[in-house]
Amino acid sequence: MAQDLKSQIDAINSGAPIPPIEPGDLRAALLLFSDLRSVLGHDTTSDTKAGPLRGIGYLSDDIAARCRPGADVFTIGVRAALADVILQLARAKPDRSGGADDDSIIQAVATMPLIGSDLKDPTPILLRLDEMSRR
Repeated sequence: MAQDLKSQIDAINSGAPIPPIEPGDLRAALLLFSDLRSVLGHDTTSDTKAGPLRGIGYLSDDIAARCRPGADVFTIGVRAALADVILQLARAKPDRSGGADDDSIIQAVATMPLIGSDLKDPTPILLRLDEMSRR
């Protein structure tokens, strides 16, 4: 049963798990982000001195149009925003992600257990990726 946006946000803020998603849906959302940056002329690299990339805006319909029918668009958007940051950090400092390639990072971020507090700081997730790549 689909939840309204407020109840989904409240659930994440109260510590509920963020459901895993299909890696293909995550790839589709990340491609949307890339396409938007291209159209908007946003740089796709992060300069650590200048700070993080500027944000991009999109509608849930934009993600829904690229993902499987019935996919949880809110959860895909949340995990895609996180994956976008993780991929930027991993490319900027490959030693922090164990040198994991983009596909490995996408697979991991799509399926790893996450809660709302994980979204505040991606550093522990990079450490998890590093541990996973060493196994």
